[in-house]
Amino acid sequence: MIPNWSCSQRKHITIICCQDICTKGQLTPPSGNNDGSFSISFNKLLLQKEELEQKHLHLLQIVESEKTAKWQYTQQCEELASEIKKLRAEKYEKMFAWNHFLYDITDFATYGNKRHNLVFQMVEAEEEYTEQMEILVSCFLRPFKMAASSKKPPCSHEDVNSIFLNSETVLFLHQIFLKGLTSRMESWPTLVLGDLFDMLLPMLSIYQEYVRNHHYSLQVLTECKQSSPFVALLNRLENKTACHGRSLETFLTYPMHQIPRYIITLHELLAHTPYDHVERKSLQNARQQLEDLSRQMHDEVSETENLRKNLAVERMIVEGCDILLDVNQVFVRQGSLIQLVDKPRGARSRLSATFGGKAASDREAVRQCFLFSNHLLLTTRQSDDDGRLNLVAQIGKIPLSDAVLIEDPSDQGAIDDDGLSVCSMSSGISESSGSGSGSGTSQLQNRDFKIILDIKSGGPQVIVHLVAPTMQVSLH
Repeated sequence: MIPNWSCSQRKHITIICCQDICTKGQLTPPSGNNDGSFSISFNKLLLQKEELEQKHLHLLQIVESEKTAKWQYTQQCEELASEIKKLRAEKYEKMFAWNHFLYDITDFATYGNKRHNLVFQMVEAEEEYTEQMEILVSCFLRPFKMAASSKKPPCSHEDVNSIFLNSETVLFLHQIFLKGLTSRMESWPTLVLGDLFDMLLPMLSIYQEYVRNHHYSLQVLTECKQSSPFVALLNRLENKTACHGRSLETFLTYPMHQIPRYIITLHELLAHTPYDHVERKSLQNARQQLEDLSRQMHDEVSETENLRKNLAVERMIVEGCDILLDVNQVFVRQGSLIQLVDKPRGARSRLSATFGGKAASDREAVRQCFLFSNHLLLTTRQSDDDGRLNLVAQIGKIPLSDAVLIEDPSDQGAIDDDGLSVCSMSSGISESSGSGSGSGTSQLQNRDFKIILDIKSGGPQVIVHLVAPTMQVSLH
């Protein structure tokens, strides 16, 4: 606590202090010992004190500002340290990217030229295919939809849907895929395509529906062409400049070749892709899935076409044919053959005139034959020429599992080896006809063959002797 001194006391103490200071040589006392000289010295000391206090205050302010600056610099150092770590991490990333770029440069030097050319060709092919589908949709599908809604439609909406199927969906899918390919080309020479195929593959199931119904689509189109208004509209659309003279059938066939084209492209890409390439596995997976899809589509198309063919043949047969309703009955081929059967002696045969010889014991009958995987159908055409067929009595449906094929009827040993005799057949071929078989076979020029049928009901065995007009037509 500071004592409450009077002004005279303070002055006296100040004088004593000044004398003490002068005694120590710190201050030169003024001449004389009057109070005025000491009063002047006191005032100077007060001024010096105030200056020192101001300096002290200034120094305190400097210290505070330095502390603040120190704190700020500490914060900046911490921020710079984190920035250095970040830059160091970015440096490593850039070094990795540079190494990857150098790897790509090496890859390009080894495989890249051909590989990148294949990618460019794939993009060009995708652009061309997308353009073809756009023409199909804009120049054919939409005009036919509008025509089907008119007062006098040349075709129905059902016909339009059957002809064009899901063409718009296919177009939309490939527009997306082409956009992805185009964006990847901007990052050339580093091209990564595997994920694009991963995106495309799950949606390629729409091709199954298109391919499965393609044949039916062309069939409906053929039926619609029987209408004159439809043909007039179709000709007008096909004459558009964008079509370049191509028909509607041509545009409908383009999607059928797209999946095989992808498979070929992936085969070529993998042939020019290093084994340690980053996307080789994804490309291999895409190729495998496309091959599986293509195989499945082929099987479905084959089965569908086979069913349609079987039903078409079954509808032509007046009596019907239940065995053609079996899905395992696969159509092989069809053609006209001549069946040689008994006739009275001395009758003239047209076949003898055809082959320039005599076959007095035989007469011929034209058969429309249909060969399937399990059966051979022998039919005759009706006289009214309406395209309908009748199964030949008793031998119209020949199960192949119960039949024996004799490719060379002149070889008697072949028949004997099978334990069968031509003379015992219920077809009525006699020994006399067999005795002349050598000359007859030479006249037939190896165009004939025999089918020996074993009747399960216990009846006599049946032999069917057939002759092909040419070697190309022969079923065997």
